[in-house]
Amino acid sequence: MRGATEKDTTVAGITGSIFEGVRAKANSLIFCRICKKEIKRSETDGSVPKSIKSLLQWVEERNQWNSICLKCQKKMKPKNERQRYAMATTDPEKLIGRMKTAGVPPRYEDLSPVDNKFATGSYFITAEKHDDDDEEGTGTLKTKLACRIIALRLAHGLRAIFVEAPEMVIKLQSMPMEKKEAYINRIAKYPGLLVLDDVGVKKATPFVKEVYYHIINSRYNYLRDTVITSNLDLEEFDNAMGSRTGSRLTEMYQVIVMQGHDRRLENVPKPIKLKGA
Repeated sequence: MRGATEKDTTVAGITGSIFEGVRAKANSLIFCRICKKEIKRSETDGSVPKSIKSLLQWVEERNQWNSICLKCQKKMKPKNERQRYAMATTDPEKLIGRMKTAGVPPRYEDLSPVDNKFATGSYFITAEKHDDDDEEGTGTLKTKLACRIIALRLAHGLRAIFVEAPEMVIKLQSMPMEKKEAYINRIAKYPGLLVLDDVGVKKATPFVKEVYYHIINSRYNYLRDTVITSNLDLEEFDNAMGSRTGSRLTEMYQVIVMQGHDRRLENVPKPIKLKGA
């Protein structure tokens, strides 16, 4: 028999002491930092878990919200974040449907998600330069990688949209002036992942420079993930679009350099030879 003051050093005893301490702290009175109501600390965190593994997770979540009651937490959490895991999917058919909705071209709709290391962040995807290339950087699977990043985000229940940059510029140039700003803002302020594909103008007009600056600056200021594919490297992009656009891109984007020659040339069909009538 242990004395009344002797500590229980067994695993069960130590674990029990931890739980007792946590429960005592959970029942202490505090004030919610939002609504200012007096509440028990446990009312900021839910019920105290029964396993040590769950306890560690519970403590981590408690540190995040600290002294905010559950009712105020619910108001603070954005709905799309609460629904995010409910929207996550591994069903190929559902994923293809989401790829279509995101504007991904049919050629890339059935691509599998890329590795999870691309689950967050912004990327500038360019290509390795070769002296014998007439069209530098073409056919190196830049668009394919960008679409696989979209597939990954959609599979995780996040939002994404695919925009063909040349088509966007042509569309803007033919728009009435009063509609241009709204169209640019819709792209620049899109809340999910934005993919701008094939930004490859070496001699951009002042209008094109301003369009790309507005989009990239908005994404930069609001910390919105963006993927840009281009045949230009960072230095060429800076020269084409101006340093104020290039510097933001350099700071925010992880550069990916795709290697190899034009893979489209590997799939060129053989000519069909027919005898004359």
